[in-house]
Amino acid sequence: MDSELPKRLFEEGAEPLGDKINKCARISILKVLANNIKSEYDEVKRDPLFAHIFAIYENRLHFSAKLVHSVLTRQLITAKKHELWLLKTHGLISLETIRKKHIFEANTWTRVDRLRLVYVCVAALLMAVDEKSWVSHDYIKVIMDFDKLRAYPWGRRSFDHLVDAIIKARTELSKPISYVLEGFAYALQIWIMEAIPDCGTMLGKKLNAVGHIFPRCSNWTGAARASFGDIIELENALVNKGHLYSYISSTGNMDVILDQDFVRNDEMRDERVDRIHKLISENHNWSSRTWEFEEPVNPTPAAVPTAATESEVVHNEGVKPGEVLGEATGSSGSRTGKRKVVDKGAEARKKRLLFERSVANAEEGSERYMRGLFDEYEKRMTKQSDERYEKLATEFSQLQSTVSELKNMLADALSRGNSGEPSSRTKPVSPVSSKPKGKVNSTKNPNN
Repeated sequence: MDSELPKRLFEEGAEPLGDKINKCARISILKVLANNIKSEYDEVKRDPLFAHIFAIYENRLHFSAKLVHSVLTRQLITAKKHELWLLKTHGLISLETIRKKHIFEANTWTRVDRLRLVYVCVAALLMAVDEKSWVSHDYIKVIMDFDKLRAYPWGRRSFDHLVDAIIKARTELSKPISYVLEGFAYALQIWIMEAIPDCGTMLGKKLNAVGHIFPRCSNWTGAARASFGDIIELENALVNKGHLYSYISSTGNMDVILDQDFVRNDEMRDERVDRIHKLISENHNWSSRTWEFEEPVNPTPAAVPTAATESEVVHNEGVKPGEVLGEATGSSGSRTGKRKVVDKGAEARKKRLLFERSVANAEEGSERYMRGLFDEYEKRMTKQSDERYEKLATEFSQLQSTVSELKNMLADALSRGNSGEPSSRTKPVSPVSSKPKGKVNSTKNPNN
């Protein structure tokens, strides 16, 4: 244990396996916009401001609740307000009213108002909350002025909102059924896929694998499934083989540690995090570290999932290998209205990755384990051989004694046969051995 480092949220190996994540960022709203106000949808999609958000939908990158949940259960508890470390205001419009009402009335609006409607929907994805909640007036005011819209720090605000949502969801992770995750959850998944490339390989594939692509989220596609077993197997394989980037930025990997552009005046200092930075810079081996963990907390009663959230069922019953469930259009607890999206080669890609990592571990990290197995086998075989040898030696010794005795008996018999005298050793089997010696002598005397 090391009290100078932060505690884990859960004890290692005791992380809960949730059944669903009811994510608030329902990217299927973009499909509704594309089907009903296509012209304005295409125009906003061409705007560099939110082009990478549209790319996630257009590239059909699907959400993996299992991967995100696995990472959320491996959080470190720190005092940081704007950082994550991993082993509502009122308005008059909501995404629910847009989805059910305004989208079908937009044909009577001005073109500029329809553009604003698309921007509102994308902004609501980045700052996702329950779809029944009102969209903040602050965001609507920003969107009313296109200059302010483009100058607004959407990335930072979305990041802060997601961090707050993840911290808020910590007490919900142990729920056996489901929990709600606000914020743009896709950003967390893409960060995992970029920071741990093997996770990216397992869940999807890059559209451009050459060079550094920014924004990163516009370079991913795929709809592969990953079970908790696959994730745990990959996690174990990463101990000795596989890349993990502790820091990623817009310029590359491991090149920016603390970006001054993201310094916050209200951030809390935490010397335990400073120690983590120091150990990372020293290429510390984390595989042998035992982390302290937070004591279990009693979860609050589970909220009933509503149509305002969207979930992925962990078990995905009825889905064939290589297929995943697409965006839900109905209740998060219902499978009605979900479509299957085929990611050809996803299952083969996942199996190949796990096999390569397993082989690499056998070559590098598992040699001692395999050597131990062979040593134990050799000791066991040596012991068995020694016991067998001792047994054979005993039996051979007994055989030698018997053969020696037979040889002596045979030599004695031959010696007495040549001299005309019966062998004393043949008395037990001689036909006259039972007669008195005197009578034997009397039968020999007449011959003399």
